[in-house]
Amino acid sequence: MEPVSTALVAAAITAAATSAGSEAGRGVWGSFTALSHRVLGRGEAGEPRVSPDDSAERLAALADLLVERARRDEEFAADLARWLADAGRPAESAGQAGDVRNTVSEGAHIGGNVVQARDITGGISFGAPSAP
Repeated sequence: MEPVSTALVAAAITAAATSAGSEAGRGVWGSFTALSHRVLGRGEAGEPRVSPDDSAERLAALADLLVERARRDEEFAADLARWLADAGRPAESAGQAGDVRNTVSEGAHIGGNVVQARDITGGISFGAPSAP
């Protein structure tokens, strides 16, 4: 099985966390928490140790843990790959007006800022450029 990249897993986790408020997103987030429990366990009183409200840094650290576990455990690697494949389907299959799917693929080489959005009213500014 081909190893997955941490960046790909982090992007999928972030997308799942962002969409967890929608009906389709809840299903993706639920399957993700089940997968993450195999690495993290459960918190006190059985509550999940991961939340869609977690910081981007925490979700990125979790991606590192999942990828490391996948490197050591073929069954977990297969389950993670299956979740990654399934995680992309709700937005594609929902077909509701206004659905948006923003993707920066793992092979992308980005030399500047990226904006992923649906409707933008007004301008976008990133401030003054950094000194080289």
